[in-house]
Amino acid sequence: MSNKLLLRFQKFSDKSIADLIALKSLSDAEFQRQYYSDKWNLSQLFDHLHDVEKASLAYMSKKSQASDLKRAGWRPWLYSFLLRRNLRSNRKFKAPSVLPQPIPTKTVDELLREFTDTRAKFNEFIRHWDGPKKKLLVFKHPRVGMLTLGQTLKFLIDHWHHHQGQLKELLNELNKEKNHVEGKKQTN
Repeated sequence: MSNKLLLRFQKFSDKSIADLIALKSLSDAEFQRQYYSDKWNLSQLFDHLHDVEKASLAYMSKKSQASDLKRAGWRPWLYSFLLRRNLRSNRKFKAPSVLPQPIPTKTVDELLREFTDTRAKFNEFIRHWDGPKKKLLVFKHPRVGMLTLGQTLKFLIDHWHHHQGQLKELLNELNKEKNHVEGKKQTN
């Protein structure tokens, strides 16, 4: 069980870290530029994604110490399914109030260090979550309630993909700005 989860998490981790590494070519100013007054910049977007993973891991680490974890039944499966469907849609959601406000001034390098550290801890947690524990409810999602580790990892993956539209929109704005500046240089 944990090998399957580790492989799933490692594949997700590699892909998502690659997304962030691809942004290393941006200057700090470009990464932190606020294109919309009512939307996050790139720094805030990735800080939010990190905060969700870090908070999820912290909750699971603490909850896993309890001796009275409940086994999953049909409800967590149904709620996990519905959560995943909603995250795969174009619907927008407010970030849960338990999460801190994302920081608009972090750099790509800072976030890479934070993600790398959290992912190493996540790998360690998954490694110790052996077969008999796979059906135990270990994470409380703020909207759907208790989930298993496997359902939590699926949520994190879908959550990352849910924010890809935001990432593309911000990168499009950045490219428009660069093209505009290049156009001005060529006309001068």
